[in-house]
Amino acid sequence: MSLQYKTQVYIRKAIRQAEFMQSASGRWNASLPAFGLEITGDDRNEAEQNLLSQLTAHVLAASRSSSPLPVIDDVDLNDAGVSEDVQESETGGQETGGDADSCQPMTLTARDSLTVAQAIIAPSPPNEYLLQAAREYRRFIS
Repeated sequence: MSLQYKTQVYIRKAIRQAEFMQSASGRWNASLPAFGLEITGDDRNEAEQNLLSQLTAHVLAASRSSSPLPVIDDVDLNDAGVSEDVQESETGGQETGGDADSCQPMTLTARDSLTVAQAIIAPSPPNEYLLQAAREYRRFIS
């Protein structure tokens, strides 16, 4: 199972465990206690989308820093290959020499977080340029 697919499955299963509650003011609260996430929204859908964005960012950050994540319905992203695969894909297999403390935090807007979450959960198909590059690469390596 590829890392991308495993992460997609993990996030889908995790978001199903979300708890929703409408406050007296009419706003919605969404939480995932296993991750320590609690988000609000003007309606239930917005709260769920905000929670999905935060969950995605949380999972990606934990993968990069090798922080433990809860096992969700037998899907475990904590095995050794995950953090190594993430690091290798980002560095091309080169050692970076840095650690999580030397990284600069990046804050995404709610819109950017949602875009990242949607790209992970439902990636768009490759465009013609990417398909052509893949064909050329296959010819090159054969």
